[in-house]
Amino acid sequence: MIWSAIFVLSLGAYLFKIVGAMVGARREKSKEIEAFLLLLPPALLSSLIALQTFELNGTLVLDARVVGVATGGVIAYCRRPFYEVVVFSALVTAIIRQFG
Repeated sequence: MIWSAIFVLSLGAYLFKIVGAMVGARREKSKEIEAFLLLLPPALLSSLIALQTFELNGTLVLDARVVGVATGGVIAYCRRPFYEVVVFSALVTAIIRQFG
């Protein structure tokens, strides 16, 4: 039962992507829509990161995750490689959780 539901939902999500790509490729988009669509993925990703960082069970939480994300932001701003961003963010978060 559960596997059939997973399969049906996965198939539906895949079909939505195919239909969106087929319909979107045939239509002409204005410059305003193009600019909006280019800004949409970073905005959605930023909102997901903010929710995962500052929210727990519907309440505002300021814990080690906030420090880890801030560390990652600073290291990424310094244009360090991605693996350094991930490693240092995880390291700072672990240290804060261990001793904080």
